Amino acid sequence: MHSAHWREDVDLTGKKVVLFGNGCTASQLIPAIVERTAHLTQIVRTKHWFLPSMDKEVGALHQFLLAHVPGLTRLFRFAVFVAAEKDSTSFSMTKRASKYRAKRQKLAEQYMRETAPEKYHDLLIPNFLLGCKRRIYDAGYLASLYAENLTLTDAKAVEIVPGVSRLRLA
Repeated sequence: MHSAHWREDVDLTGKKVVLFGNGCTASQLIPAIVERTAHLTQIVRTKHWFLPSMDKEVGALHQFLLAHVPGLTRLFRFAVFVAAEKDSTSFSMTKRASKYRAKRQKLAEQYMRETAPEKYHDLLIPNFLLGCKRRIYDAGYLASLYAENLTLTDAKAVEIVPGVSRLRLA
């Protein structure tokens, strides 16, 4: 099934699952399903820069304030938007933007090397500059690659046979 048409009635428990791609959607799906599957094969088609998640735990006081202070939720969402869009300052082709891109790329590469299994670094870490493609804020994907029932590969799928739990890779 295509992730855009995710079917909640499909039980992945104990199944062999193949997931194509490792973009934003895959980076959300893998941590959510890997523990339920008998085995998960993920076929990497392109590399992406992963940055640490911007998600932070919101304490009880903040939750109370967000729920009871009018406009605070909107202000909070705006602050998250501004933080996420700060990278847009790197779009221009100036020395300042180039320095910013280099700093962010160094952060992303360090994060990826520290978080993902070393055996997958060559499959994950891009050989292009940060900013050439959409960046991904990691929501547990890189850590989920340590699952023993997961195989990450860039081999091409040659054949998928309907009704047969077999995938032939090149």
